Parts: sequence; structure tokens; C-alpha cells
Amino acid sequence: MDCPAIPGARKCSKCLEIADMSCSACKDSPDRAGNLLTLYYCNPACQKAHWSAHKPECKASQSRRALYRAGYLVQALHFTLRRNTWSWSISKLERDRVVGIGETWRIFDAEHPGNEVSYFLPFPEDLFPKVQDQEVVLSHSDCRNAIADMEVLTNDLPKVSTSVNNTPLTILRHRICSPKVCFFTRRHEVLQVTLKNREVYALDMTGAQYGWPLPATMPWGTFIKERVEILKEIRKFGQTAQDLQVERAATDNQELRYHYKSMDEMKQRFNMHLKQWQKNVSLLKDMLKLPEEDFQCKQASLLQFMDEKMAALRLEFNEAMAAATAAEIAKSQASKFVTNFLIRTERLRVLLTSLSANLVAKAKEAASLLALL
Repeated sequence: MDCPAIPGARKCSKCLEIADMSCSACKDSPDRAGNLLTLYYCNPACQKAHWSAHKPECKASQSRRALYRAGYLVQALHFTLRRNTWSWSISKLERDRVVGIGETWRIFDAEHPGNEVSYFLPFPEDLFPKVQDQEVVLSHSDCRNAIADMEVLTNDLPKVSTSVNNTPLTILRHRICSPKVCFFTRRHEVLQVTLKNREVYALDMTGAQYGWPLPATMPWGTFIKERVEILKEIRKFGQTAQDLQVERAATDNQELRYHYKSMDEMKQRFNMHLKQWQKNVSLLKDMLKLPEEDFQCKQASLLQFMDEKMAALRLEFNEAMAAATAAEIAKSQASKFVTNFLIRTERLRVLLTSLSANLVAKAKEAASLLALL
């Protein structure tokens, strides 16, 4: 949970004496601004005496901690899925600063190594060696997919559509099939989360594409003030997934339809493995309540498990796709061989028929000449 800690001496929250005890329930939880805060006490008596005053904030702090943890975990899981279903073939990356825009990445497309079907490619870590740079490209133009894909973890939350502002980074995509540079849209979608104490937060899983730093979770007022130009609409969660299904069903591009089908299969397996881990290890909602050290351990275990499963699935899927492609090519070649054989056979039949007719004509001509003799 990437929140800044508030410096200062450890003083008892009740009597202000030097203290070395802390409230274990809300230790290292974020305050309303997102800063880490821990309340200390000099002895159990002071802690008990202060409980009535501290109780509301203690509960709120635990809710905030769970939300910040969930935000990071949901984002990390989405990046794991995105990395293992990567299909953007990139030839090179150029970094620059453009007047009026700021820091700019020019990403150039490469020829996709697949034939008529989309293979899932290894993520290009050689072009993006830094983790923060990987998060930028993994987030690129993916806010709607991130919200739709993570429905299993963030159910019943409202979705917010905005026009973003104050973006430190702009990505320009140079498509291989078009001379035009594709400017990346500034329409952005995030999740709006309201806690039981009425505090409102933004959960932005793909804000890295604009150069915004982590964490994914921040107070709603701060998000609006620093990052939003126009707040367009607030809709019930789940609408994004429905919209994407309608748009994908309407496409006439067979390659895209096959790619969408492949992605759906990968997402289903992703959710299956996630449920398997929860069944065998810990439910996510219980994991969010653990002490920090235990939570970090479980989180690392989950992310490693999901990455290994999805990497193996990607290889399995590519092998199956390669076999299917080879079979299709063999079928096509066999069909072409049969077609050519039939064409040549027909040509031979026509030639033999013509020769036979000529021979008959010649025989009749010869018989007529013999009759005259």
C-alpha cells in the first residue's frame, strides 16, 4: 500500500506522554488524505480510556486500509492478466518532450508474427525495463477493459466517465497500417467507491497511462481537483462490460471476433484460477483484514500463483493455436492439391476427347479415300 507516512514523535494519543504501544486494529492505516497514520499509547489504561473517542476513526481507518489494499491488488491482478494476454507487437519506443504536450512516448507498431489469428505475445520487457514504464504501457487505452475484467473483485461499485486533465505523459501510437499518428484519447473511466462513513474515493486502475503515480486509490475530491477536466457521467457498475459485449458482437472483422473469443476464454480461466486460490488459501475479503506483514505475504503468493498459471496458459493457448493454424494450412494445401488435380484431370479429358474426335475424323477421311480406289 503506497501511502506516505506522517513523521513525528510517538506520543500517547490520550496523555501525550512518550508511547511505544499502538492500536493494532488500525496500525499503518491511511487517514482521509491517504497518509499512513498510527495511534500510540503509553499503556493499556490510556488506550482503553481513549477508545470511545478513537472507535469511529479506528473503524474508518480499517475500511480505508482495506480499500487501498484492494485498489493495489485489483490493479496488480489486471496487470497480470494484461501481461499474459499481450498482443501488441511493438518495434520501437522513442521518448521526447513536445512543446505544449510535455513528455511524449512515440510507440511504433511492428508486423504481428501471427498469420490470420492473433497470438498472445511475450511482453516487451526489453523496451520497458522499469516497472513504472511497464505499468504505463500495460494501462494504455485499457481503462474500460480493466473495469469490465475486474467485475468479480469490484462488484456493485458505480463507474465514472471523465475527461482527464493535467497529464504528465502523452502516448502517440504509430500504426503500421496507417500513415496517421493515433493520439490517445483523454476520455477515461474509473470506479467511484463510497465507504460506510460516507467518504468517497476514486479507484483508477489505469491512471499510469497518463504518467500519474500510484496508488490506484485516492480521495475523490483530490482526484477531481488534480486530474479531471470534465466529469461526464456516473453509471451503475456493470454497464461497461455490457457495452463492450455489444460493440464486440457488432464487429464484422473476423480476426477481431476470434481475438475477443480468445480473450474471453483466457479471462474465464483467470477467474477460475483466482477462485481456486481463494478456496485453497484465503478469501480476498478476509485477506484485506490481515496484519500488514501477513497481507503482504498472501498478496505476493497470490500474484505469483496467478502469473505462473496465466503464463502456462498463454503457452498452452499459443501451442494449440499454432497446431490449429498448421492444420488449417495443411487442409488448405490438401484442398489446393485436390483442386489442381481435378483441373488437370479435366484438361486431360478435354484433350483426349479432342484427340479422339480428330482420330475418328481422320479414320473416316481415310475410309473415303480407300473407297475411291
